[in-house]
Amino acid sequence: MTVPGDEWAWAHEEAQDAPPVAGFEHVTAILVAHNGQEWLPATLRAIAGLDQRPGRLIAIDAASKDGTAELLKQAFTEGVLARGALVSGVIDELRETEASGFTQVVNDAVAGLPGDDDGWIWLLHDDSAPGSGCLTEMLRVATSPSPERGPAVIVPKLLRPKLRHRPD
Repeated sequence: MTVPGDEWAWAHEEAQDAPPVAGFEHVTAILVAHNGQEWLPATLRAIAGLDQRPGRLIAIDAASKDGTAELLKQAFTEGVLARGALVSGVIDELRETEASGFTQVVNDAVAGLPGDDDGWIWLLHDDSAPGSGCLTEMLRVATSPSPERGPAVIVPKLLRPKLRHRPD
């Protein structure tokens, strides 16, 4: 028998601490940048401010005509200013390509990864600014035990859709 109001019982339950997440070292993030000088700094700050960073971040400049390549080089050599501190080692590898299409750049990058790598690939674009716990939550979903085979693709939720088509 259903009592009116029972459908909201979950709202009154105590929140449980999420189990710890491991395996960040098995994540290769690929950041594709193309003429993103305007919003790339916010993306780099967001990546530097992650609660857990990926095991490897490959940043690729895809034939940019603005200052994108210089921003990536500076972040690679000097670090990224995030939360009032200079964070080094955000970018592990910096590449340049003449390809400008996201799919082609990603395919080339993935083809260049070690063949024995069975980890996760996290695709980022120069206008994305992941929240600090984004990678942790995606990896939590990816590695959670399930009765069937785990997920092959996980995508984050867009939290502010009214801001689409804007760099921020």
